[in-house]
Amino acid sequence: MFENVKIIFLDVDGVLTSGEVYVSGKESPRIMYVRDRLALKALKEKSSEDIKIYWVTARPSKHLKRAARELKMDGVYTGVSDKLKLIRKILSSSGIEAARAMYVGDDLVDMSCMKFCGSSCAPRDATPEIKKIADFISTSPGGRGAVREIIEKILKERGKWGEIVRKFDQGS
Repeated sequence: MFENVKIIFLDVDGVLTSGEVYVSGKESPRIMYVRDRLALKALKEKSSEDIKIYWVTARPSKHLKRAARELKMDGVYTGVSDKLKLIRKILSSSGIEAARAMYVGDDLVDMSCMKFCGSSCAPRDATPEIKKIADFISTSPGGRGAVREIIEKILKERGKWGEIVRKFDQGS
């Protein structure tokens, strides 16, 4: 199903986080699930797969940028008003075809991106409209293991999950 994916675009609120927002005068904190973080880190640091990962969100966040750097993501874009335009630009500059791109989203604002990319995923608690167009729906909700499940699925399909497990088992 995802053997040809070379680039993954992840929505943030509702995918990487639960989607809950603290309403305050300052930047709202986001909480990321440790297993999602570990899967992202493992894919970038311990896997032989060369898959680019970008986080895309409409909300501005300097803290999110720091988290993405820590996890060695290829890019994080915050305050994005037109996600599809950004994705087209990234694909064009990287030379990757839309057919080899995956988008993970949970709500209506993600619909055009999910339809544009060659494959799409959604967390268990995505809206019905998004679940209807997703190629894969995780059994976990957003911000509680959905990203881990999707990354694990990609690596298992490619026969690479065992490689990651062995590296952790050997302490490398």
